[in-house]
Amino acid sequence: MTKLRPYFSLTWDAKLGENWKTRISGKAFYDLAYGMKDRETFSEEVLNELEKEVELREIYLEGSPFGSLDIKLGKQIVAWGVANSLRVVDVLNPTDSREFGMTDLEDVRLPIAMTKLDYYIGDLKLEAVAVHEIKFNKSAPIGSDFNPSLRK
Repeated sequence: MTKLRPYFSLTWDAKLGENWKTRISGKAFYDLAYGMKDRETFSEEVLNELEKEVELREIYLEGSPFGSLDIKLGKQIVAWGVANSLRVVDVLNPTDSREFGMTDLEDVRLPIAMTKLDYYIGDLKLEAVAVHEIKFNKSAPIGSDFNPSLRK
């Protein structure tokens, strides 16, 4: 057994008045498989990255200050296009690449701080995004199942 990972995910959505809403979401997991094995066989880096994690996911405020303008400000995920496994134009958010092909596409995207503006002109929507945070992809630690190479 390489993984026995129950996880807890919580999302709170609230409406703030007529035109505004907010979302706060988080996720936590603890992998019980590491406790069932000889811990000395795993590096400290593997245990730190893959045994447990608690993270705040999306925290944003979204609303419409004017009739044709929507704004979304905060830590968020912006996905362009629809695909089950390909990310052709969906490249704005960094990804969690610690386990290839093992996670849902929605869990792979990592939220980052940004401002998103949508302006509507009839049926046309103009979208602008300002990214306020540089965050890199999460990659599998050395010595894990998805990066079995030896230490440098």
